[in-house]
Amino acid sequence: MKVNYNLTKYWMIIINEVNWKVVKRTNIIGSNYKSRIDMINNDDIILVYVKRPISSIMGKFSVVANFVNHKHMFSGGIYTFRLELKPIKILKNPIKIMSLIDKLGFIKNYCCTNRIYNNF
Repeated sequence: MKVNYNLTKYWMIIINEVNWKVVKRTNIIGSNYKSRIDMINNDDIILVYVKRPISSIMGKFSVVANFVNHKHMFSGGIYTFRLELKPIKILKNPIKIMSLIDKLGFIKNYCCTNRIYNNF
C-alpha cells in the first residue's frame, strides 16, 4: 500500500544511451525492482540521467502511472516494473552531472570513489 502525503518527490533514474532513446520514444521507463517503483507516486518528478559517455541529465518527466509488463523493449533486460511518464522538458542542452556534483546531497564521496552508483 502506498502512502501519499500529496508531496511531490524528485527522483533521478540512471540509464544507458540506448534505453534513453526508448524512454524518449515511448515515455516509459522500467526497473527490475518492484519495491523501488512502488516508492514512486503519480505526479512525482523523474530526472533521467544518461551515464557515460554522455554523463548528463537529459530530461524531466512527471509520473502518470506504474504498471507491470513483460514485453522486451529495453537494452540489458526486461525491466518488468514500469512507469508511464509525461515529458516536462527534454533538454536540448543536457546538464553535465559534474557541474552539479557538489550541489547534490545524495552523492557521497564522489572524489574518493569516482563513480556514480545506479541504485534504481
